[in-house]
Amino acid sequence: MERQFPTKVTSEQIKGALGALLQSLLYNEGASFKYPRQTQDQESKQLKDEEQESDAEEMGRYDKAMVTEKKELENKSHTKTWQNEKAAAAKLISTGHPVDSKTAWSSSWLQGS
Repeated sequence: MERQFPTKVTSEQIKGALGALLQSLLYNEGASFKYPRQTQDQESKQLKDEEQESDAEEMGRYDKAMVTEKKELENKSHTKTWQNEKAAAAKLISTGHPVDSKTAWSSSWLQGS
């Protein structure tokens, strides 16, 4: 047999039903509702922490890559500077110009002494 619902519901009936439901939730089953809520909060906090750790690890890898790249660029720059100084000293020596104190170490190194 099909259950029939009233077609008109008064606001008093709605308030009464909601009040009873609220009272039931708060007083009778309050403890059982607190535990899942706490678990949800703990899970969301744990997920946030894991996400932050993951982001930190990713940033750490990014930072390490940036430091490595920066060191490589500096090494290339130093190598290029070294090559330029070596070429300049070789040019000075080959043209017979005197080598100043700044490039004196280069000239002795280029001449093999």
